[in-house]
Amino acid sequence: MKITSLLFLLCFTTCLTSYAQLSAVNSTAAGAGSSTDVFTHNGYSLPEYSLGWYYDQGPGVTPTIPPFAYFSAFGGIKFFTATTPRVLFDSNGNVGIGTMSPNAKLHLWEDGGLGATAFKLTNRNNTQTYGVAVDVNTVDDAKFMVYNANNNTPNLVIDNVGNIGIGTESPVSLFQVDDGCTKASIGDASGTAALNYGTSYLGFNASRSGTGSTSSWLTNGDGINNGGGVMYSSIFGDMYFAIIPRTGGSGQTLSDVNIASNIAMKINHNDGAVYAKKIYVQLTGFPDYVFNRDYQLMPLAQVKSYIDQNHHLPEMPTEKEVETKGLDVGEMNKLLTKKVEELTLYLIDLKAEKEQKEREQETLIKNQESRLKLLEEKLEKIISKN
Repeated sequence: MKITSLLFLLCFTTCLTSYAQLSAVNSTAAGAGSSTDVFTHNGYSLPEYSLGWYYDQGPGVTPTIPPFAYFSAFGGIKFFTATTPRVLFDSNGNVGIGTMSPNAKLHLWEDGGLGATAFKLTNRNNTQTYGVAVDVNTVDDAKFMVYNANNNTPNLVIDNVGNIGIGTESPVSLFQVDDGCTKASIGDASGTAALNYGTSYLGFNASRSGTGSTSSWLTNGDGINNGGGVMYSSIFGDMYFAIIPRTGGSGQTLSDVNIASNIAMKINHNDGAVYAKKIYVQLTGFPDYVFNRDYQLMPLAQVKSYIDQNHHLPEMPTEKEVETKGLDVGEMNKLLTKKVEELTLYLIDLKAEKEQKEREQETLIKNQESRLKLLEEKLEKIISKN
């Protein structure tokens, strides 16, 4: 063994001080993989157990590029520190770091337990450390994590069922960002008639755990509030928007039926119709000014002339405009309110005119009755004299 080590050192020294050197330390006692202990590479006969360098352009060719170094062993190459093998290049070309049985081209193994880091990165000033690790709490609870190794805070987690979490170590949905009441989730909404056979959802402080009839929705609380919201679609193409009202300060657990009962708005897949329980449109300039004393009400004769000419009310959009641009719901409600208020004023004016005519007619009738009575009295006097 000492002779072999001595030959190895001589070989290594020769490689460092000469050119085109092929040096070898071969040991049939070590278990060579062939009877010759030599293999051919690019025209060179190289020892299976050797350390050296060569020109890769082949023998007899004037080299135009620097030579290559090589380190060869038939069964593999192991690197030891403190009497323990740390790195292995096996005969299949797999590299193991921390394992002597690599089953991939690069196989890293860290057996340090919870929070152990298999791969580490540090910033330029070496003040912050970041790591990539597979964290195993139990046999069935392996997680791939990218985290800040200084305080073991996970920044990215992929758990054993494929859920991805950013800013959370325990994602409930397929994709979850952040934890607590600030979480946002993307996940599976399928499996039940309660959700009209949903497809996927976007949850705001709401995540769905499980599938089908066994699923449940989870919200988090901040000690005071625990509300959230869900937006999801059905397999038919409908869109649903559900609210989750607060019930207190701790988290809520809800069923699909609870979510369905809280749907505040639906967009129908057939015609795009929007269904909602209540809609508030905030407006300015609501037409109460119509009832101001100085408001100039268009005379009905002018309104009739405008309609005869344009075939729609003044200020109202035309049929073509609505078909082309759509309808501004808030603005239309303002216009409709204005027209109703103007119509009210027209009716008030018409009633006043009617009452004035009725009074004039009543006065005329009274005058006629008085005159008729005088005539009757005169006629009676004439008749009585005769």
